[in-house]
Amino acid sequence: MNPHTAAGYNYENLLDFTKRSLKNLNVKEIELLQLHCPPWEAYYNPGIFESLEKLKDEGFILNYGVSVEKVEEAIKASEYAGVSTVQIIFNMFRQRPSDYFF
Repeated sequence: MNPHTAAGYNYENLLDFTKRSLKNLNVKEIELLQLHCPPWEAYYNPGIFESLEKLKDEGFILNYGVSVEKVEEAIKASEYAGVSTVQIIFNMFRQRPSDYFF
């Protein structure tokens, strides 16, 4: 999966990654598959979230979410019904999420 382009976040690559993780972890399903800071274009590509939903429907994963850097990405990701988690940077220096996301 090319981490620099949203095109790498397709069903085939996500399935391959998930199957490798299942084998490496020696588990039957992954409780939470979380995309870590995908490129901003990913949040505007419903096909990525449809692929995650398909992995869930097929029983490979139980939940999925995203780890984001910006409030705008968090808001966009949360618009997809299947997203279970949104992890965002929030600390004493980065308070913007409390005003716009939480």
